[in-house]
Amino acid sequence: MIMLSLRLRDGLDLHAVQREYGQATVASLLPKVQCFLQEGLMQVVLEVQHNGDGIAPESGGCIKDVNVTGDEAFDYLCQRLTQGRACRVRLADPAGFLLSNDIISDLFAQLDPSTLSKVV
Repeated sequence: MIMLSLRLRDGLDLHAVQREYGQATVASLLPKVQCFLQEGLMQVVLEVQHNGDGIAPESGGCIKDVNVTGDEAFDYLCQRLTQGRACRVRLADPAGFLLSNDIISDLFAQLDPSTLSKVV
C-alpha cells in the first residue's frame, strides 16, 4: 500500500493507513513525512473528492501550489488526521520522484518490524 501509493500521482492517504494499520503506524511515519515536506520532496494534497475515475485533487492541487511552507503543510496534515479526514501526501515532481526509492526506504525504516511485514 505505502510503496505503490507513493509511486502514483494520487499519493498515500495517511488516514487510510491509520484505519488499516493503526495510529502507531502513522505516528511512526510522521517525523519523516515532516522532513520530506520541509525539503520539498513531498506535497500534501488538498481536499480530495471522489469522482467516476477515482480520487482526484480538488481545484488548487496541492498545498505547495498555493505557496504554503512545509511546516504549514504538515500542520494541515496533522489537523486532517486528528479530524479523521482523508489526508494525502505525494512525492513532489520532479525532486520527490527522482528520490522515490530513498524516500520509500526511509519511511519503511520507521515502521515496527511486525507492521512492516503487513504493509509490504
